[in-house]
Amino acid sequence: MEVLWYQGSDQFGTPVLLYKARTLDYSSQKASYAGRASFGLKEETSGGLKAGDVSLKLENVTIEDAGKYICVVSSFDDSDSASISLTVTETGHQPLLSAVMKDDNKVNLSCQSDGWHPKPELSWSDSKTALIPGNVMFSKNSAGFYSVHSWVLVSSPSEVSCSVGLFNEEPKETRMRQKNSLEEGLWFHPQVSFIIGYSI
Repeated sequence: MEVLWYQGSDQFGTPVLLYKARTLDYSSQKASYAGRASFGLKEETSGGLKAGDVSLKLENVTIEDAGKYICVVSSFDDSDSASISLTVTETGHQPLLSAVMKDDNKVNLSCQSDGWHPKPELSWSDSKTALIPGNVMFSKNSAGFYSVHSWVLVSSPSEVSCSVGLFNEEPKETRMRQKNSLEEGLWFHPQVSFIIGYSI
């Protein structure tokens, strides 16, 4: 029996994991998977490879690992294949707020957060309702992580929050409450946390 795991279009050139002649063959393995790819157990009682469980296990997952994976199992006279998609997410930094006083008792609030994948959602609100931002801009660094920046013009005094998060996940929120002047502003920064999650 031969088992071949590959990502995307790398079927014949650089496999993620290759098992043949009753052993793992690392000679042509894609370099980025070295030491990270192995056979895993679909269930604790599955019996492993001897029982036909050819599940792929990836360790130290990065955002570059996201994508479609194909498994091909072949024997002397037959073969079969199946595919599965891997999604990788990373929660970014706590939003940072800054303020600049404008004319007519207005304040320009700016919100920025870095280190997200995929592209996050950003929203503004005050104590009563959602606020419409002046704009929302995204950038992506060489490592594939997104940064988001936005600003909104509000009246002073006021209490405003900026929330940044991934779809279907709890967002990170930073709030600012301003009194009669910018110097009296109070800042609230909830504890920062980082989460790397993946599912297949």
